[in-house]
Amino acid sequence: MKPSVSHRIQILFLLFLGYLLVAYQNVNPSQITSEGLGPSQPMADNATEAGRALNRRVEIAVQTGE
Repeated sequence: MKPSVSHRIQILFLLFLGYLLVAYQNVNPSQITSEGLGPSQPMADNATEAGRALNRRVEIAVQTGE
């Protein structure tokens, strides 16, 4: 299945946010995990605009080793 334009934009945004964390916050790239899950794991029903808005999100985890 070909990713939608929206999903491709999410992936680019995730990559950009990861870059910012590495470049400006001195986060080790191996500590960053990012994944675009909107299409495959929606948080809300896509039948309404409010639900679609909730599903337009990015989540980034930074592992601290603690």
